[in-house]
Amino acid sequence: MAIGMTGAILVTSAPPAQAVFHLMKVREVFAGTAEQPAAQFVELQMYSSGQSVVTGHDVTVFDAAGEEVGSFTFTQPVENSADNAYILVATSEAEATFGVTADLTMTPVIAAAGGKVCFATDVDCVSWGNYSGDKEGTGTPFNGTTGLVPGQSMERRLSGGDEADNLDTGDDTDDSAADFHSASPSPTSNSGAEPAEGDRAEHARSVTLTLKRHLTAKGRVTTADGTSACISNVEVAIQYRTKGKWDLSQARATTDENGNYKVKVQDRRGRYRALLAQEEPNESDRCLQAASPIKRHRHS
Repeated sequence: MAIGMTGAILVTSAPPAQAVFHLMKVREVFAGTAEQPAAQFVELQMYSSGQSVVTGHDVTVFDAAGEEVGSFTFTQPVENSADNAYILVATSEAEATFGVTADLTMTPVIAAAGGKVCFATDVDCVSWGNYSGDKEGTGTPFNGTTGLVPGQSMERRLSGGDEADNLDTGDDTDDSAADFHSASPSPTSNSGAEPAEGDRAEHARSVTLTLKRHLTAKGRVTTADGTSACISNVEVAIQYRTKGKWDLSQARATTDENGNYKVKVQDRRGRYRALLAQEEPNESDRCLQAASPIKRHRHS
């Protein structure tokens, strides 16, 4: 009797299998610059603590037709297992270009025109450009017309979940076109070292949202210091709260030179917000993420 009870306690208290590497997403994919096409990297990010046991698991790269062109296997766990910690898989050229040390070295096999990257077979997969292979888990490829732009990363948006500054499950809709945007490359290793890119001035922003019947969303983006690069010609995502998370597919608007925006939105009762993703419009400025107060639309 006592032995049986002990066994039951051991089984019940054992940690779940997914507590070692499953809670991970592809955060960024970079196919190099025009001058350094071999400076490539794939950045992973944890969205829960304890995801450091990556030993034996792969980052696999596929070409536009879905054929495997490279697979890179972790031979040891990483040390930093904090929630939202990064893991960097990069070429030696990327290490030299950005002044970072990769957690796993890869070769330059990422095709800018189109392809797919997967971590641990199917824990997370993303696609871009003219990719035409298996779209399970990746949906519509990101930037289907042009693929990965030289010098720009395919970076996951953090606007879909409950925490605007942190990666969580709501940031993955299994549709690469909706989940990613172009951004300045920012490869970060598991140690947390930032890339050598010079100091940037950070600018806090705010965004307002007004809803008019049938349904028009409008508002304005402002900064405390008036930095025009963080106000003018910036993208505003209008999001709708459904099934416990923010829907990314409502509408997007671009501000005018004064930070004003206006866009038609599907007319549904419920809660809406406007969101600005963090962006780096130039080498000097970093425009911080911001969300409007939540507005409730009562008519349809």
